[in-house]
Amino acid sequence: MIDDNALVGVVAAAAAVVAVVAADELPAKRRKREMWVRPMLQCRQQVGAYNMLMAELRSDDIDMYEGFTRMSPEQFDELLDLVRDDITKSCRWRMPVSAEIRLAVALRFLATGE
Repeated sequence: MIDDNALVGVVAAAAAVVAVVAADELPAKRRKREMWVRPMLQCRQQVGAYNMLMAELRSDDIDMYEGFTRMSPEQFDELLDLVRDDITKSCRWRMPVSAEIRLAVALRFLATGE
């Protein structure tokens, strides 16, 4: 025969199992996003720092461009062609960061640690 303390323990364990199972079946409450992309970042393709800086450096100051990427524009383009498929992301909801920016940031980080 089961004594009262053992019975209380069995009931408590059963209640805990029921609570866990019930919690798993409830849908998780998700916080509604206010925005996917901040308005300031939606126009980064036209006025973003990378696009403006790199275009100007490529056309006007090759030495500064080489100081930033640690390679010539031709070498950058060749390396980009080699890794573009591996670093390109796709997203249905918002515009992803381009392969050019990903490569430039990675090179800058590897060169300077910043």
